[in-house]
Amino acid sequence: MGGSSSGGNGGTPPRPRCEGPFRFIVLTNNLQIWNFVNVGDTVYINTLNNPNLPKLEVRIKGNDLLIGLVSANYTGVLLTCIEEGWNYEGEVNRKDGDLNNPEIEVKIWGW
Repeated sequence: MGGSSSGGNGGTPPRPRCEGPFRFIVLTNNLQIWNFVNVGDTVYINTLNNPNLPKLEVRIKGNDLLIGLVSANYTGVLLTCIEEGWNYEGEVNRKDGDLNNPEIEVKIWGW
């Protein structure tokens, strides 16, 4: 009653939890981005539909400035959810490092 099965009964695999939140460091090689990103900036996920290598961009909402890419450990689950119709938005959660070694963390939610 009301339980879930995790046994190998041949059923469908569990669906990823698409609503999030997801928190990750943005992959960037744009050192100038440090000057344009602030904690609290609203971000969204943009999909680049390349059949050989799909990528998920993290962009600032409003000016569409590219911060970088979603880290590899979240790309698969987010692509699956986006294919199911989910959209993602969030904010810059943390900004560490410096101009030569930017570390920008975002936290996003799905709807």
